[in-house]
Amino acid sequence: ELARISDFAAADGFDLLYLPGHNGSMVFHEVADTSLMSNLKVLALGTATGPAVVSPFNLKPPTDNRPYFYHFLTLRSIPLLHDILGKAGIMLAEWGYVLLWITLALLLTGGAILILIPLWINYRRFPSRRTTAHPAASPPSLWYFGAIGFGFMLIEIVLIQKLVLILGDPVFAVAGVITALLIFAGVGSMLAGYRGPYRPYLVPAAACLVILLLVAMFAGSSRFAAGLAALSGVYRFVLVVVCLSPLATALGVFFPTGIGWLESARAGHLIPWAWGVNGFASVIAAPVATIVALNLGFMTVAALASACYLCATAVTFRWWAGGEYRYPAD
Repeated sequence: ELARISDFAAADGFDLLYLPGHNGSMVFHEVADTSLMSNLKVLALGTATGPAVVSPFNLKPPTDNRPYFYHFLTLRSIPLLHDILGKAGIMLAEWGYVLLWITLALLLTGGAILILIPLWINYRRFPSRRTTAHPAASPPSLWYFGAIGFGFMLIEIVLIQKLVLILGDPVFAVAGVITALLIFAGVGSMLAGYRGPYRPYLVPAAACLVILLLVAMFAGSSRFAAGLAALSGVYRFVLVVVCLSPLATALGVFFPTGIGWLESARAGHLIPWAWGVNGFASVIAAPVATIVALNLGFMTVAALASACYLCATAVTFRWWAGGEYRYPAD
């Protein structure tokens, strides 16, 4: 095949910019940029064997971890487009990437005005509620709900991207993830009602399970996709939903456990804000996940989600410390 390509190029007057085992050279054409050949080799190999290509644009080759063939813009390249091409250069920018940052700024501003500020005002207006509630049930405990809301959305976006490799279509991937999360996260919420002696370990165990399953997904998704390639779409969809059931069940444990703790700690005034903080974090996570995936890849998004659930687990250690998990059920 390589020989056929070389013969075709020679016969029809095409210069080979890059071909494995072939020293690219400009025979039929002349270009002013003498670094074109060496830079193309660097890009094709994916690793710089010599001086890296210096560019304000994102020239990294796309991979399954960062599958964005069209993403070249970076924050540094926007001023460059303006300086070289003027206002017309901004029109050449990838506006989807720019709008992600604008959306994130708007959500942060709106969320702070509509959720965080009212939360603080409500907390200051009713000091009696603070005195009757359990000491561990304070506004800092709402970090738990923010962490699980942020992490949940990050995991959902990662799962959708990974399932595209298996199901072959983003629409089917979204349907599979939402189906699994709705059904089995509800099962996890039922498990959160467990009142046995091992209840303090339920959230840490769920967090460990989430992290282990994310690692397994990144390690084996390609092989899993290859193994299911011969099956029909319906069978693949069903198998995907079943395989996601442990992860979705573990994700469903966190929120009702936190709500149950606020109720038992006589901190009912914080429950509406727990819902609000959780929803605010979920909305913020969508543009953040996309920005991180564009620049650093989906593996970094999964690592960030794991960190969120580890932080949530750390908050629960404060709740259950010293046998407080018995309060006030006894």
